[in-house]
Amino acid sequence: MAYLPYLDNIDPGQGGSAMVIPTYNWYQIPAKRDVFPCNHCSDVFDTYDAWFDHRFHSHPIQRPILVLGRHELMVPRFVVMNPLNPVEIHTVNAKTCKVNGEKVEITALAKLLELGKNGFYDVRLFGDHENVESKYEISMEIPSEEHVNLVEMDFAKLAANGILTIHSINAFIQSTSKAITARRYTDGLANYLFGLLGKDQRGETRLTQTEGLAKINESHQTLEQLNRPLAYVVCAIIEFQLNAFSKRGGLQSVPMLQRAMECYSSWCKGATTLPNDGHVSNNSASVRIPLDEATNELLNWICSSQETLISQLKHIVKRSKQPDWLPADRVKAQVLTAVILKHCGDEKMAVQVARGFRHDPIFKTLAENLIASGSGAA
Repeated sequence: MAYLPYLDNIDPGQGGSAMVIPTYNWYQIPAKRDVFPCNHCSDVFDTYDAWFDHRFHSHPIQRPILVLGRHELMVPRFVVMNPLNPVEIHTVNAKTCKVNGEKVEITALAKLLELGKNGFYDVRLFGDHENVESKYEISMEIPSEEHVNLVEMDFAKLAANGILTIHSINAFIQSTSKAITARRYTDGLANYLFGLLGKDQRGETRLTQTEGLAKINESHQTLEQLNRPLAYVVCAIIEFQLNAFSKRGGLQSVPMLQRAMECYSSWCKGATTLPNDGHVSNNSASVRIPLDEATNELLNWICSSQETLISQLKHIVKRSKQPDWLPADRVKAQVLTAVILKHCGDEKMAVQVARGFRHDPIFKTLAENLIASGSGAA
């Protein structure tokens, strides 16, 4: 480690002895008293803690924020894939702004972004006195209708083929290469398909289940920005896979998924009853979206009659313990098992199964209700 020598005695060389540095009466200099002045007002504080408390309570930092529709931009880079409505473009705590280095009136920013062509926009918002700045790099990548239709048509062909492999997904990517403006749409759908292969460990994939799940998450991040029915449904499937059941509206075109979302949403809130009879199928669907094996089985169970569901209990129990199912799918099978047992009057077994997911953050309310009702019955 490098260091700087400090000598308290200086050797004059030929003097033969050290020259002693004369001592200085430091006590004659009064100790300097540290004070902490506020940079925003005339207040001065004796301690750092008092200054800190005053600074961030009396003069909080108002960071400028850009809001695009439902997205409050908290990251410096954002991709816009849908035409912007100027009514849904807002700034907060911003006094002035610059776009690509040119000063722009705050009131004109919404119109500029609405009319903006595909490309890159460097947006900088400034607060009071321009002492607080927020930087955004906005990439406008709004696909043309022609390119979107091409991607969706080729996706439908791939799904209709019924065989999902690395080669078929790569062929889909290649066939849509001319849809330049819809490149992210293609990427989002392809990542979803790659994720299915990784999750199921099929189709000659080299992805692990964890890597497949990462692909699925990446797909969701892309597709949720695109206002297309197919993108919306794929996002809903991914949310079901991840045990997020809040999205139920807009799923009329996929009644099996809609019913499953409604059932699991009610169980998350503590309901302990099976759905009413009412067989649901997608036999008339013109486009079929590929599913992983676990999601396919879960949807088929939920959408069958109560009699059929009860007859499948042993198989559902087996799946709830199956090691090649991801935890999010196993817990859905556990929940379904517990609700079936409750429906059949086997309170003791329902409680035993519920104890297995009582610490799950999503289904703990259901577990507590089942345990409480089972204890009461005992």
